[in-house]
Amino acid sequence: MTPSQAAQQQQTQQQGLAIVVKLGGAAITHKQQHEALNAEVLHACAALLAALHTQLSGDGGADATGGGGSSRGVPARLVVVHGAGSFGHQTAAAAGVAAVLDTGLGCTILSGDTVVRRLCQHLQPPVVAFLTNVDGIYDRPPEQPGAQLIARLEVEGDGVEADGNARGDGSSSRTGADEARLGCRAFAADGGVVDSLRTSAATHDTTGGVAIKIREAAAVARLGGEVRIARAGGPAAAAACAPTPLPPCWGGTVVRLQQPLQWHAWFGKNGCRVFEGLAWLLKVFQALAVAYWWLLRRPSGIDFGAVPPTAWAAAALLGGIGQLLNVSIFRAIGHPGVYYGFILGHEIPWHTGFPFNVCPHPQYVGSVATVLGGAALVWSQAPVGLGMLVTYWTLLYVLTGIQEDCFYVPQNTPKYFKLADAKK
Repeated sequence: MTPSQAAQQQQTQQQGLAIVVKLGGAAITHKQQHEALNAEVLHACAALLAALHTQLSGDGGADATGGGGSSRGVPARLVVVHGAGSFGHQTAAAAGVAAVLDTGLGCTILSGDTVVRRLCQHLQPPVVAFLTNVDGIYDRPPEQPGAQLIARLEVEGDGVEADGNARGDGSSSRTGADEARLGCRAFAADGGVVDSLRTSAATHDTTGGVAIKIREAAAVARLGGEVRIARAGGPAAAAACAPTPLPPCWGGTVVRLQQPLQWHAWFGKNGCRVFEGLAWLLKVFQALAVAYWWLLRRPSGIDFGAVPPTAWAAAALLGGIGQLLNVSIFRAIGHPGVYYGFILGHEIPWHTGFPFNVCPHPQYVGSVATVLGGAALVWSQAPVGLGMLVTYWTLLYVLTGIQEDCFYVPQNTPKYFKLADAKK
């Protein structure tokens, strides 16, 4: 931490907790009509902000992680930024009216979302709420069929911003069909990964619409705050603004900094090697456990001379298929790909050839085939219980595959989702 950053942090602690709320112009006005106020939504927002101000002034607020109040008992502050909506965009677009004088750009329009980011650089709020005219960020314009609400955006600390992003001088620029790598991963409410995101902006929107909101939200998240996007006047608005943890299934979009796995924090780039070593130790333990179980029930061991030819054939076929799949997956994606490198800091190339074009989870299918081949070889001499053991072993691989599908980021997930912004 530099001396200036330390001084800024100390000043922030002395000033106390701050909650920043941005009221979207499209929410508090009827943006398609010239200078038309949405009185119902504005009144709801005013009541919510008044209650929040009372809460923050009364108890100093609670932090977003569920901890105590703000630093040293200093009262928390509520900072409100609002958009111009139909009172600004249409006039500015039609007449070229300037909102800000910039030393580099001259007369230009400054987005309230950019103002929020600059405020966060100084205030370091734990919670930043964007109250909009929709429930959150969608994978496409919400009025389009099949639009899916994004439950969370996980922002990497070293995200890359392309041309068309908000710049550090507070200005912004974009093209009609801009694709930006934001260093984010998007997840739907069911945990599924969203690999592309299409946004839109009305023709009279002079500040970038949803695209600039996503970029600024990602920038705020990298500062350490949690960004919450919800519908103004909707049931999720109060939770979005509260300095407390979000309830489950709260109904909006949360943007937060991606936390590294503790395993990765411990072992860094050697995490995959350590995990692979532990996996081989587990395999040795499994083999010894099976051998011990066999000898307890059949001390004479296995008479391979008594194994029928059909059993040898079945074992060779199943074992050969299993090992072919296992060897092929190592050759296709390497050791880091096999041992969860995609969540341990490694970039794993997406492979569409063999063995991934044969079956899902080819590594687990290969392991099950190998287990079945071994069971077929010794089945005629096996003690009672081998069938149950094989079934249990197979179910473990099945459940592991289901767990990966449900809870882990698939290996074909792009590091950065595509963001396309087009005027409508």
